[in-house]
Amino acid sequence: MHNHERTSLIPMTTSIWKLSLARSVAITAIALLLTPSLIAQNSGRGFLKAQGGATMGTLSSNPIASAGFGVRMTNYLDLFAEAGTLRDVRTKAVQNDLDALSHFAIDEFSIPLDLNHPIPCNYGFFGSRFTMPIRSLFTPYFEIGGGASRLDIQPPGFIPSFVLTYSVDQRIGRYKKTHPLLAAGGGVHLAATRRFGIDIGYRLLRIFTAKPAIITNQVYAGIVYRF
Repeated sequence: MHNHERTSLIPMTTSIWKLSLARSVAITAIALLLTPSLIAQNSGRGFLKAQGGATMGTLSSNPIASAGFGVRMTNYLDLFAEAGTLRDVRTKAVQNDLDALSHFAIDEFSIPLDLNHPIPCNYGFFGSRFTMPIRSLFTPYFEIGGGASRLDIQPPGFIPSFVLTYSVDQRIGRYKKTHPLLAAGGGVHLAATRRFGIDIGYRLLRIFTAKPAIITNQVYAGIVYRF
């Protein structure tokens, strides 16, 4: 009787052992496919990237879009160029500045001015990207760069006053020029394959206009292709 029970337990034990082995092999295979080695991450010296997201710290959250290219200088340093566009970079301080001009036009000239319009921005900059030397599926990175931005603002139309026209041109002129900018941020890179990866990050963009300065906070996700 005892021999029969011991014999019946052997197939069950063998089945459990085979199931555990198969599960371990599957998990190992998935890990090998998903976890990039540093060699895989460095398989391409050049790269292209495209990203999109939204701004924070502006009057309203607005979509952003950008694209760029770069080259790997070392295992942990990339140099890149990027160009992008923001639909509206107005902050509360900027709109207050424009509203003050509208109040001045009403109080002094009894002329209404509509200056509540988006201020779009096209920009481009060169930057450096530092990747942390971590052998992991998720790799932290930091970026910093500088370049130029071009702002635009819709003029209020015909103004029946030379003095007010001059004041308006002076005030909105600071938002219609090309200004230097500084970009800094970081995030996490997910290496999906030897060629493709995904960036999830945050960036602060500082546009050096005359006071008030324009500062936007951006959250974004992007695709990186290395070749």
